[in-house]
Amino acid sequence: MIFKNVSLISTTSEKKYFKEKVNLFINSINCFVEKENIVMDHQQATLDTFSELMDMGIINNYEDIPLLIKLIGKDVYIKLTKAISIYLDNRDCLYPY
Repeated sequence: MIFKNVSLISTTSEKKYFKEKVNLFINSINCFVEKENIVMDHQQATLDTFSELMDMGIINNYEDIPLLIKLIGKDVYIKLTKAISIYLDNRDCLYPY
């Protein structure tokens, strides 16, 4: 798993580290988007997005989503789900990176 599950994060340092990793993932995808001239505005969270959140270890189930939003904030959550959607749509292009 890339991330520690949001339901297991309790200390301030764990929260800070988790947020840094989320922002690193978002920024990495944003760099790819810029490089490839991909339009991000139309990305929507889908069931695949939530499955990927589970595969990445961020959540165990859909009930963890409010915990995630509380930890990273709604704006960052939206950016994260958009970034995951872009990752899923362009997985083949992103594997070398």
